Amino acid sequence: MKKIFIVAAMFAAMTFTGCGNGQKQNTDDADSTKVEATTNEEAGSEIKTAIENMTAQLDAKDAKKFNSTLAEVQEEIQKLIKTNPEAAKACLQQLQEYLKKNSEQIKSIAGDKAAAAAAAISNVPAAQIIETLKSQAGTAAETGNNAISKAAEAVEAAKNTPEEAKKAVNEAMEKGKAEAEAKAAKRTEEGKKKANEAIDKGVNDIKNKLGL
Repeated sequence: MKKIFIVAAMFAAMTFTGCGNGQKQNTDDADSTKVEATTNEEAGSEIKTAIENMTAQLDAKDAKKFNSTLAEVQEEIQKLIKTNPEAAKACLQQLQEYLKKNSEQIKSIAGDKAAAAAAAISNVPAAQIIETLKSQAGTAAETGNNAISKAAEAVEAAKNTPEEAKKAVNEAMEKGKAEAEAKAAKRTEEGKKKANEAIDKGVNDIKNKLGL
């Protein structure tokens, strides 16, 4: 598939000459704004094309091509995060909207794995996914296919961790309570048994003294 986003290497082409002045600075700022606007426009157009391709692939029941396109879209958005996070966020939001809207069709045609990836991407706010990927920059978690869905899964896991920890603590407390109650009951039974034995012994001693 055609590379779907332009890179911001264009910024490197803009260099300052001479000692600079206010007019030159204003010109450079205007050029930078134009480049950014162009980048956003190109990114929006390309994500639209990618979504149209995925729609056609689902209609054709071509799971292999759909999964490949979904992986490529994630890869390109991931690259765009490094050069233009706002454009990447806008593209990701479009992708999320599409995946959520077509979740049932994706599951029935592309399979459970694609459906799980689509659900992971669409269920987490785009801003959180972007920040997670930015924090993973240069790590193993950032590399490979489906990085965006993996980042979304990481966000969900982090959100669930406090509840899981709380659940584990509660379970431990309940287990400890049950064990304590069992020990107390055991001690009570042992105490009753010893008391009965002492009473029986005392009765027997009295009987022996009386010759009974």
